[in-house]
Amino acid sequence: MRAGSSTSCASRGLAHLSHTINYHCWTLGQDGATWTYARNLSTGYAGWMRDDLLRDKGSSVHCPL
Repeated sequence: MRAGSSTSCASRGLAHLSHTINYHCWTLGQDGATWTYARNLSTGYAGWMRDDLLRDKGSSVHCPL
């Protein structure tokens, strides 16, 4: 999980397969990939996760501009 939609953004915590993740929305990141903003209900951390690293490819709701 990152503070922004880029791997250059600070890490805000880890998400493991056993954790419960609540997806909010997705956006196009600075790297051209899609990223989902999510809250890890198991740890309380929230941040951006790159969709191609998520087994279900992330949120289906686009973030409002």
